[in-house]
Amino acid sequence: QVAPKNLSVDQVKSIAADIDFSSGDANSQTTALDKLVQTGDFSLWKSAVRRAGSDMSMLVPFPVSLGNLESRTDGKVTGESLGVGGEGDVKFEDFQDLTVAVVLGSTLLGILSLAV
Repeated sequence: QVAPKNLSVDQVKSIAADIDFSSGDANSQTTALDKLVQTGDFSLWKSAVRRAGSDMSMLVPFPVSLGNLESRTDGKVTGESLGVGGEGDVKFEDFQDLTVAVVLGSTLLGILSLAV
């Protein structure tokens, strides 16, 4: 295990510039990034993946509310942007009315089919 290097932002940009992220294929990009981890240049690449012999990821999941997401993303992620805002929500009464209409309609159609 190589000790990670403490590189400046400019050094990291210079090293990453050699990897073709725009038109290169994923396998060559992954291989190049893996080599940078082995040399100690990049220490965070694949740092959150599952390790051998472990069922758990290095990341710890935690519950997040919409309010929390909105505050942490400076208002970019909101209930409306995710399509769960209060404006177009379906209420229980909508399902109740639809259920009554379907039951009445099928009952009438059933009676009419027997009468014919």
